[in-house]
Amino acid sequence: LLDTGELHLHRAEGSAHWTSNAWVLAAMNLCACGQHARQCLCTKAERATYRRKLSAPLLERFPVQLDVGHGDGSTCTKSWDECVAWVQAVSSSPPVRWSRKAKADRDRWVARHFHSKRLRAHLSTLSEGHARWRNANSVSTRDVRAAFEVMWMNRPGWRLE
Repeated sequence: LLDTGELHLHRAEGSAHWTSNAWVLAAMNLCACGQHARQCLCTKAERATYRRKLSAPLLERFPVQLDVGHGDGSTCTKSWDECVAWVQAVSSSPPVRWSRKAKADRDRWVARHFHSKRLRAHLSTLSEGHARWRNANSVSTRDVRAAFEVMWMNRPGWRLE
């Protein structure tokens, strides 16, 4: 369902088909002690053990990681109504064009950091979303960089190596 947006259920009595555009949110502490990175008392090995409990295929389904409660203090410049209107408009808007340099940047990030088709697709989708959020006509290198920075695997300590 998460990958295709479709659920096919087949039983002896018949079958059913549903479509959905689900958003799945999850929350977790960065380590077992529950402290922010600056106050954490865990060793590097303890943090690695805790994070290995989550498999890469599971984490790939959550491309964006937000650090809640200890952010940079910035606020969204758009009102809630503007955000809702934007989400509704984006679902019916035409595809966003890519600048040649943005495509090259995306391809460089993909070659260097991503070994999964799902993560590659997330980078493109998030880049296009960032461009749309800025009301830009095309995806720029700024959008690719912004998308890369919010993806979970680029956060300190999250590399699954």
